[in-house]
Amino acid sequence: CHFTDMKVSECKTAEKIPGLFKVDQSEFLPENDEKVSMAYYAYIYVPPQCRADSSRCTLHVAFHGCFSKSVFGGVPAFITCSGYLDVAAANNIIILFPQTTWSMSDPFSLAGCWDVAGYT
Repeated sequence: CHFTDMKVSECKTAEKIPGLFKVDQSEFLPENDEKVSMAYYAYIYVPPQCRADSSRCTLHVAFHGCFSKSVFGGVPAFITCSGYLDVAAANNIIILFPQTTWSMSDPFSLAGCWDVAGYT
């Protein structure tokens, strides 16, 4: 099955997505997270079959684009509307959605971008 051949459902309401969790990732960050522009939390989606037996599943890390982080309001549409969740459920994939933070002193992180330009 190609991902491009799959039909995806409409946007989902985050509260109605079983298996979508907000997780604390602060233990993996330096004390001054501003230098890495990474939020203290991430979202993870674990399809039902992976919650029952995670050994049969793979992990995918999905990095959002600029202006897609949750600091702009709630769970990002990148998670709920991209089709990632449907693809994950159909293919035994756990998806980690790390989130960025922002800093007034950093023009790239104001937009919630990952360091694609090597500025850190």
